[in-house]
Amino acid sequence: MGVGASWGGTLGTCVTHGTNTSAALVRAPSPPVRNVPGCAPCTSSLEGAVNLKKVITWLIVAFIVFYIVQAPESAAQVVKNAGQALGNAASSFADFVGSLV
Repeated sequence: MGVGASWGGTLGTCVTHGTNTSAALVRAPSPPVRNVPGCAPCTSSLEGAVNLKKVITWLIVAFIVFYIVQAPESAAQVVKNAGQALGNAASSFADFVGSLV
């Protein structure tokens, strides 16, 4: 689309600079969503994905905190094993790069 073209909108004021010469696009409002009996009102899929991502992230954080509180020795062992695995991987990678030279 060229300058001044929009999806059903018109030229608007630049939000950042406050000028009227901007080619800021103003999006036309979405058509109303049909009400389906027994179905909750729909939200945008992006908003739903963001909310789901937040919920999953907080559930993982809560699980980690719960695990550390309930079994601190086991949690420390898991962290130690993960550190050793990363160290072994880094060492193996360094050996690989060294063998290329």
